[in-house]
Amino acid sequence: MLLATGAHTDEVGPAGAAFEGRVRPEVVVLATLDAAEQERLAPLPSVFSHLTGTSFRDLYQVPPAPYPDGTVKLKLGATLREWEPLATGAERRTWMSGDAHEQLLPELRGLVEDLVPRVRAEAWATKPCMITDTASGLPTVDHLAPGLVVAAGGNGYAAKSADAIGALAAGLLVAGTWMDPELDQAPFRLPARA
Repeated sequence: MLLATGAHTDEVGPAGAAFEGRVRPEVVVLATLDAAEQERLAPLPSVFSHLTGTSFRDLYQVPPAPYPDGTVKLKLGATLREWEPLATGAERRTWMSGDAHEQLLPELRGLVEDLVPRVRAEAWATKPCMITDTASGLPTVDHLAPGLVVAAGGNGYAAKSADAIGALAAGLLVAGTWMDPELDQAPFRLPARA
């Protein structure tokens, strides 16, 4: 069985499991674009930048993309400079179902407007997210128990590597051993086994 439950890994893993991750809140802002703005912004590259003088330490922005509701949105995510860990399942559910993230809309919108001058949006909205950090800064891909592999702890950078992380986890699960001939497993192991 593969356990890939992100911020909830410590809630659903077996009792006494060794996975150690720290969950932090993050916020994204979404700008809904009309057809003309979609066309104008289509060539935008993905951006990652460190920040100073804001509530955020870094940001990423991705090109406009279609969403399930039929709209096309420009998305920017930013890492809060100061935050309190979401240490329990209840704290995580409160963050994800609450509206505390909405207070960050003006500052996040300003970041988008700085990156994309004259951006025109039909609507602006924030959404809460969660990031699971590991002590190593790398995802954990290891046996949690016999027949149970964990793949968790994206550290805010795993979306672009999700397919590769999934392949590592699937190989470990199916073969029962680390299969990548070029990557050493040690940095991806549970802390107790590293």
